Amino acid sequence: MTPTRRDFIHTLGVTLATLIVTRCSNGGVSGSTPRERLRSCWLQLEWLAQEAKDYERGVQATEMLADEHRAALDGLIAEGALQGDVAVLIHTSFYAAANHVLLANAPITCYEPVMLDYTPTSSSQLAYQAQILAEMSEQGIIEPETMTLAQQTIERDIAFLTLSAEDESALYDMLMAAAGDSYSFPLFDELTLAVSPQAAEAAQFLVELLIQE
Repeated sequence: MTPTRRDFIHTLGVTLATLIVTRCSNGGVSGSTPRERLRSCWLQLEWLAQEAKDYERGVQATEMLADEHRAALDGLIAEGALQGDVAVLIHTSFYAAANHVLLANAPITCYEPVMLDYTPTSSSQLAYQAQILAEMSEQGIIEPETMTLAQQTIERDIAFLTLSAEDESALYDMLMAAAGDSYSFPLFDELTLAVSPQAAEAAQFLVELLIQE
């Protein structure tokens, strides 16, 4: 039976929680090409989680990875391998994922409590997907259906995380008005989000990047 997108998201969380990671993570962004260095940045999110146990070290590690990630993207743009508008979406997504890892592991309050906020969910999904896709690639267990569902999930994450402040506020206002006094809001996976061609391209690029040998 073909897995549903909801099944895939659930599997990501369960697998990440139980997976015994054998890859060495030491914070060194490696690779001789921009693509290799970009992938290395995503694979260092596990190392970032360890660094974040000390908040100041975590902040420094986040900024270091963000700088390396941006430089690698600039290299891919210069090579003609990636369009600038797609690169912006990829970097926004990485920074969101890295900041989620920082806040989720630092000895501080992670997110200010608010009634409606989908940022933690969308950001955490990106971080989970990076870890899981890389591990699945190393174990040689990537199926076409898994790649498709991963891409659809990342597309939605990118679509949300790159909303303008005005569009995000309008989304929350609409959902609050629809919920009324029930305060019953849809899950992130149930939101209707417009996925632009650039977001779809960015998601496809990330999936291919993370599952490469």
